[in-house]
Amino acid sequence: MIESGVDDFDVSIIMTYPGSPYYDHAEPRAMPGEWTYTYPKPGDKLHETEIDYIEVSDYYKGDPGGGYKAYVHTDELSSQSLVEMRDWVENDVRIRLGIPFNDARPFARYEHSMSQSSELQDTILRSSGFALGQGE
Repeated sequence: MIESGVDDFDVSIIMTYPGSPYYDHAEPRAMPGEWTYTYPKPGDKLHETEIDYIEVSDYYKGDPGGGYKAYVHTDELSSQSLVEMRDWVENDVRIRLGIPFNDARPFARYEHSMSQSSELQDTILRSSGFALGQGE
């Protein structure tokens, strides 16, 4: 990115969105609310903590001062280690290229990036059991 002199960029950690293989092919772990996706060829594992997409949006972006959260980890890297590495790359590249951090609300960025309106689809509610439009 630095050699290319990009005007803007985004650094994200894999998120297990519904419809992705990481979500759809994950299997439950012994701990409730924990899932594991196993990559077919090498057998590497991506572990995820189940989240309720209606309540949580800090998995998408956050801020350079520590607002980003990861809900995945590997056998070698904790969620916190992944976040620290992501933050370092983003901060380093932005400083070197003089690119300001976009401070828009994380949920608004999520909506825009996913081409969604302000209502999330009920098909992504694996953990909440709450269907949109059906009350609390």
